[in-house]
Amino acid sequence: MTLIIQPPSGGKLTLHQPQYPASPAAGEEWTDPSTGTVWVYDNGNWILSYNNWSFTIDTEAVTPGVTTFSIITNNPAACYCEIDWGDGQKQPLTIGTGVVTTTHTYAAAGTYEISIRDTSGAFRPYYNNNAEAAKITALGPPWLGYSFGTNLERAWFGGSNITAIAAGMDTSSVTNFLNSWRSCSSLTSFPLID
Repeated sequence: MTLIIQPPSGGKLTLHQPQYPASPAAGEEWTDPSTGTVWVYDNGNWILSYNNWSFTIDTEAVTPGVTTFSIITNNPAACYCEIDWGDGQKQPLTIGTGVVTTTHTYAAAGTYEISIRDTSGAFRPYYNNNAEAAKITALGPPWLGYSFGTNLERAWFGGSNITAIAAGMDTSSVTNFLNSWRSCSSLTSFPLID
């Protein structure tokens, strides 16, 4: 097999070879300082940790003093992921199929950025007008190549405090957007999605 890469007329093609750390431990993450790309050492190889996305929450957006937040999913298959709750705690997790709620309790109420690294590609948000949706204040960045599959039905329905959606969300495979952003009444702009 031959791979031919041709830059646009008059363009310049630059290939970047990451300088990985020596003697990594299994599961070790490394961020390439020149590109910001996150890599994970797995089974003797550095692999691109591409299924990452994040969002911001305010645990008190609905009720003052609340210190919990729930991620609600409706996955088409078992989902293997790691959730960084934004408070220094990371939780490796297997989430089953169907509607599943995963709740985290914070030491203090406030605003947190939650990041999800999904190694299965099966993670699907499904807030379906649940009160937890109103605690979400922003979606992304980064998306880091995350693809939401074919179905985003009711994903952020009820997210009345979402004020921003970062550009770059890959929705190229999505065929069902039914009520995805219904009741997201605080949005004043919306990024171009494909």
